[in-house]
Amino acid sequence: MDDAPAGVLLRRAVPDDAPALADLIGQLAAHHGDQATTDAAALRADLFGPSPWATALVAEDGTSLVGL
Repeated sequence: MDDAPAGVLLRRAVPDDAPALADLIGQLAAHHGDQATTDAAALRADLFGPSPWATALVAEDGTSLVGL
């Protein structure tokens, strides 16, 4: 993925990303005047459970997730 800004890694999400993903989703919802209806446990099930129905890509700056 060559279009990432310097110092930002784009990769598939892993189960340990669920809390940070939930936080980013909540921030995006709040920015749009809404409230997120998911949490880390639901994301783990939806993305990594026995029957995952979605995938996620994340942007990481080396120490934390900065986008999805």
